[in-house]
Amino acid sequence: MGKLPCGALGKIPRRLGRRHDDDTPHMAQPGTHPPVVSQAECDAGYQRTVKKTLHHRGWARPPHRKDESQDVGPGEHSRVGLDPHGVGGRGCRVGAPLGGGHRRLEVVPVQVDDIHDVTSSAESLDGRLEEGGGELIGSRMGENDERGHYPHSTKSGNWTTVGRGVSAVVAAPCDVRDISAEWLGEVLGSRVDDVDIEVIGAGVGFMGQLARVRLVSRDVPASLIVKIPSADPGAQMIGGMMRVWEREHRFYTDIAPNMRSVSIPHCIHSGVDPFVLVLEDLAPARAGDQVEGPTQSQARAVIDAAAALHAEWMNRPELATYDWMPDLNDPSTGMVAQLFPAGWPVFLARYADSLPERVLRWCEAFVPRIVDWVHTYDDWPTTLIHGDFRLDNMFFDDRGGVTLIDWQLAMRAPSTTDLVYFIGTNLPTDTRRVMTEELISRYCDGLRSRGVSAEWADRSRIRKGLTEGVLFYCTSFAASILTLDQANERGAALMDSLVRRAFSAADDLDAGGLLGL
Repeated sequence: MGKLPCGALGKIPRRLGRRHDDDTPHMAQPGTHPPVVSQAECDAGYQRTVKKTLHHRGWARPPHRKDESQDVGPGEHSRVGLDPHGVGGRGCRVGAPLGGGHRRLEVVPVQVDDIHDVTSSAESLDGRLEEGGGELIGSRMGENDERGHYPHSTKSGNWTTVGRGVSAVVAAPCDVRDISAEWLGEVLGSRVDDVDIEVIGAGVGFMGQLARVRLVSRDVPASLIVKIPSADPGAQMIGGMMRVWEREHRFYTDIAPNMRSVSIPHCIHSGVDPFVLVLEDLAPARAGDQVEGPTQSQARAVIDAAAALHAEWMNRPELATYDWMPDLNDPSTGMVAQLFPAGWPVFLARYADSLPERVLRWCEAFVPRIVDWVHTYDDWPTTLIHGDFRLDNMFFDDRGGVTLIDWQLAMRAPSTTDLVYFIGTNLPTDTRRVMTEELISRYCDGLRSRGVSAEWADRSRIRKGLTEGVLFYCTSFAASILTLDQANERGAALMDSLVRRAFSAADDLDAGGLLGL
């Protein structure tokens, strides 16, 4: 089973929001916030947003466009206007939560043969997230100790807060350059004399701004990580549609306090107006490199973490209560079929000569079947899925431990969803060919040892989900290619590695044969 890959709607690094007549970025104005897809938008006809979703990345103009003055210049984009109603479960929910009546995903076909059909503007938005006061949430002191991540504390108590902000006087930053000692002092409940801001995460697919902030003061950590939504208007539009900031905020407030199975960063502060996270700095642990790929010992550690995460949350009743968390009925899955006609020619122009021809044919045959294929997994048990389970979102310590970051795509889905992404796109082809069967067996053993029934920890079942999911990823790259910034060398290298590894895996596993294509 697979999900929309990291780049399909905006997780691949890109350079949005530039005018075609200069190279000046459009920066979000202070105090502006990313849009959130509302329930009304979904219920009124989600399918109409499909043809308004993506921006123009400087590709060749469609030959049928007659009005040259309407062409979007290189690097320019337009944005779809959405109607935000707020957070806290009040955003877009397609289908009732599990246990509350299961609603089938239905996608109404929309012709998307012109990626210039993005005409609405996010500037038309006048909705804002509902204001809410800050509140303390329970500390996790003691819970993280055995994993080596200790919650910070001061004379004023624990530093974990959630809400709109910590002060009516000191505004939360909307740009990492605006992070101030005064604001962090309010967050930490302790005086901060000065800060040194280092922008990090460029080129690794973060949907936002990320900074390591070194603090000058006593009784505070030497450094922290601050994560803020992207200042790029196009990224704000895409992130708002996917509700990535709401999802990560709610992950840290609703799920993280109860997480026992895997190591995650300690969240010191999570605010919603604007969205901002303050997390522990995981240094000296080292981030993985998806382009380079993992070592064999790292691959085994990642699979162990996946088994632990998925076993802990397998069929947990409380997952059904998180109405902010999408499942397989989320429209983004069906959007692959809608975006395919626009992106496939662009994809072929870049990759056709270097990929297995039969897998390309399988992708074209698979597109009309995607929605029905998704529903073949309706009877599979669901669990908490990371959703962007790749090396760039994993930190490795000297003891071999793994810490998972970036929970913006957390969802409930069959357990193979994360497995597909890691094995199918993170492992270099030679490594995958050697390790796939070992990793599947290791994963199944890990599930069973943690109480998952043999039926759902069965090697043949997991292999089936892996094989079919890899082809879904191959097909969905037609959407990913539309957001690729070819000027970003690291982002382009990441995309290239994703594509070639996934297509090779689909070929080796005979995914089309399994699906009868």
